[in-house]
Amino acid sequence: MASEECGGRSMSGFTLTPVSTLTSSQPQNTWLIKNFMEAASLGMLFGAPASAKSFLAMDIAFCIANNIDWSGKKTKQGTVIYLAGEGFSGMAKRFKALETKYGTVTQNIHISQEPANMLSRDHLDAVYDAIVTTCTNPALIVVDTLHRNFGDGDENSAKDLGIFINHLSALRNATGAAILLVHHSGHGASERARGSSAIRAAMDTEYKVEKSESSVTLKCTKAKEFNAPEPASFDLEPIILPGWCDD
Repeated sequence: MASEECGGRSMSGFTLTPVSTLTSSQPQNTWLIKNFMEAASLGMLFGAPASAKSFLAMDIAFCIANNIDWSGKKTKQGTVIYLAGEGFSGMAKRFKALETKYGTVTQNIHISQEPANMLSRDHLDAVYDAIVTTCTNPALIVVDTLHRNFGDGDENSAKDLGIFINHLSALRNATGAAILLVHHSGHGASERARGSSAIRAAMDTEYKVEKSESSVTLKCTKAKEFNAPEPASFDLEPIILPGWCDD
């Protein structure tokens, strides 16, 4: 019957696997950060402007690049690619502060000098070429922020976000890296990320960032393949940058 329905032609490249094969051995989580982020996953940090979400993304990136436990959680060391959309001067100061905080420097974080238009296939190919020229097996790609790396797309359009997610997935599959998006919370709806709900549906993990004075709270709002970790709190403290003086 199948041959009659398909006209007797072979449909190559598509296979079916018995469930018994899937259940014959226990799948294991491959952690990039223990109980927080898996390798080769899609994740998102979202929060209001100036909520320190980029600070957290940079801290995560720095710890992974240097094999430093992050918030008491074991990390798997690897190279980090940081697709930065803005604030390059500020990023230099923040990473210098992280070097001072942790007492080490790193050659394992590479930052773009311009936003990446992740809606454009040609630009996606250029990003991929730049990544593999720099590092053949990155552990993490940070996209900070979604808006600044979204080209002329409409965040409220499920179609545009579908293209964006498909391109991120293609980049993840081609590099083997986890991808972490930094995004804004919704206008008048701070409990969710801004734009189409399609983006949350595509994420393996999602974390909400909230700031109150000098305290930052990180809450897991989605964990697809593991139990959501307990909320974590962080204190923001000023750090004097050695040799970096203002007027």
